[in-house]
This record gives sequence, C-alpha cells and structure tokens, in this order.
Amino acid sequence: MGLDERKYYPMKKNTVYHLCILGLMAALTLLLGLTPVGYIAIGPANLLTLMCIPVIIGAMILGYREGLLLGLIFGVTSLLTPVGLWLMGSFPLKTQIPLLITIFIPRLLVPVAARAVYDVCRRWPRPLAVGLGAVVGSLTNTALFLGSLYFICGADVAAYAYKVDVAIIANVILTVSAVNGLIEAAAAILVCVPVMAVANKLGILSRLNGSAPLRQRRKAYSSPN
Repeated sequence: MGLDERKYYPMKKNTVYHLCILGLMAALTLLLGLTPVGYIAIGPANLLTLMCIPVIIGAMILGYREGLLLGLIFGVTSLLTPVGLWLMGSFPLKTQIPLLITIFIPRLLVPVAARAVYDVCRRWPRPLAVGLGAVVGSLTNTALFLGSLYFICGADVAAYAYKVDVAIIANVILTVSAVNGLIEAAAAILVCVPVMAVANKLGILSRLNGSAPLRQRRKAYSSPN
C-alpha cells in the first residue's frame, strides 16, 4: 500500500501546539521588554532595541495576526520603559496622542512588513528570505518610530526626548537612524536566520503550516505498506 495521505500529508493543524508557540513567543517578548536586554542603553540615542527580533520571528513562524499581537506587546513594553513613561508624563493630552501613535503604530507594522517580505521571497533560499524579512522588519521600526517622532510629534518634542537643542534635532534623528538602524538590522539577521533554520529542522514550521516534515514524508513514501 502506498502513502496514507490522511496520516502524513497534510497533517491537521494542531491548535494547542500553535497556541503554545504563540505563548512562548509572547512570554519571550515580555521578558525582553521588561528587562534591560530588550532596551539597551548604548549608541548615539543611548537606547538600542532588540525587541523587533521576537516579533519578526513570531510573525514568520505563526503569521500576521500573531505577529500583530507580539507587536502590540512590543508597543506596551516600550510605553512602560522609563523613557516612555517620562515622555508621556511630560506633555499634555494633545501631545500624548501623537506620542501613543509614535509608540504603537511602528511596532504593529514590524510584523506586517517582515512577514510580507518573507512571503514574497518564499521561493528563494530560506536564509535569504528570512534575512531580508528581518532587515525590512527592523528598519520599519527604526524609520517609522523616528520619523513619527519628528514629523507627527514635532521637532520640539523630539528635541525634548533626546535632550538636545531643536536646531540640531534633524541631524540627531538622521544619525540615530543610520547607526541604530544598521546595528539593529544586523542583530536581527544574526538571530532570525539561525532561529528559523532550527525551527525548520525541528519540524516546527511544517507542523504549524499543517504539513508533515520532509523526512517524515520521505519515510512514508518509501514504506512498502
């Protein structure tokens, strides 16, 4: 007898398994966000974030909806940082609303951008697709956050946030974008590519997508019964 397709391909999507992976990624995002590991006091802005990494990986492994949830957690932890709370407490409501937009919208668009690029590049070698998705996701956060801070909140708010004179804030924003953007994008590549490779090797991607791992299908095809 040949391959029993009902047993081997496709596999029924395991909802419990899916939720477990989502819970693990959410817990990791919270852990990074609520500890100094996620927001590192270094660089020209004295703040380098690694928070994009679990959001990008979660979006690539689980999908858009789950990625948006992780992006929302990213935004919440960003709001709860000392810098976030200090900024929110320093301005009236009419400025707090643009600040909330600046804090949350770029974080929510990180998983969308990363997953979209990953999907578009699916036919390419997986490390290349993952690397490009990681770069685009990370740069989406950097560009949209700093751009929103300057253009939506205003140059005076941005200057207050970085504690510099408003006359030089544009140059500061450009410097931070270049330096932090490159460092964070490089970190995203270095982490996301091997993590996704391990996830694929362990069969996590296949199981979440509802298909059996390749080695399991090969074994089934070669089985005489």
